[in-house]
Amino acid sequence: MPTPTFKLIEEKEVTASGGNSTITFTSIPSTYNDLHLYISCRSTTTAAFINIRARFNGATSDTDHKGLLRWSDGTGNNMGRYDYAYVGDFTGGTIDGTSNFSGGWLYIPDYAGSNKKIGYAGSVGLNLSTSSTYIENGTVFWNSTSAINQIELVISAGNYAQHSKFQLFGIKNS
Repeated sequence: MPTPTFKLIEEKEVTASGGNSTITFTSIPSTYNDLHLYISCRSTTTAAFINIRARFNGATSDTDHKGLLRWSDGTGNNMGRYDYAYVGDFTGGTIDGTSNFSGGWLYIPDYAGSNKKIGYAGSVGLNLSTSSTYIENGTVFWNSTSAINQIELVISAGNYAQHSKFQLFGIKNS
């Protein structure tokens, strides 16, 4: 059985105090089997939670991107279908008076193959002032057979706050 190896393709960290509105990974090589993106972020908005969408290969809209999501907010389980590639809910800015960051991930197997793309996403967002937590996992669809060579992460409100970090890894079976 092959042993998978992870190689860091690119890391992005928000250094500006006002944040960034999008995070984009470009020139993704097609030399790996799978992609795995790790996210540690929060927003500059005062909204309790923000969501992140993925767009591939320079798409300027959510056309041909879809998502299924299952989440729990501590009061019950929910499920939804979205007309965009929903990565998950993450912590808003200073709504709880702290600087908490949320964690999440996006895994895309066979991203360079000739089939339509299906990925898997998950996140944990928390708000300490209300003791609310969103735990989510879901599926991301992209209706294209093109190899993924660019990933843009679009935030729903505000900007990605300073010190938000994003790491894209290539996975190769060796």
